[in-house]
Amino acid sequence: MKMLSALALAACLTAGAASAQQAGTPPAQPGAETFTGWVKIQNGELQLYPNQRDIREPFARPCTSVVLPLDLQRSAGDLGGLQVQFSGRAVPWSERQTPQMMNFKGSRVANQCGGETVIQADTYRVLRAGG
Repeated sequence: MKMLSALALAACLTAGAASAQQAGTPPAQPGAETFTGWVKIQNGELQLYPNQRDIREPFARPCTSVVLPLDLQRSAGDLGGLQVQFSGRAVPWSERQTPQMMNFKGSRVANQCGGETVIQADTYRVLRAGG
């Protein structure tokens, strides 16, 4: 009986970890609709990291590049250092329009994170300030 309980607990923990990743913690999974992490702005590009400490490192990985519609992208310069939840979709980088850029609602992203996906976010919500 104890063995069965341990197996059930392990299955629940594994399922919980999978759903948390699907929720969008970098790296972003295609099909997810919300993505939560810490934002770093590098050369004007939003980069989403799973841990706050990663935004302090110059070349930390993994991260996921994020692009917003043009008006939101222009006003997103103050998101650096904050924990943010983006709503949108993860798009495979292979779907970009040119070898170096992906366009999204008037904005461009160069995928400086180098990930297989880029988050095309329609909205965002600040969850917590950095410290």
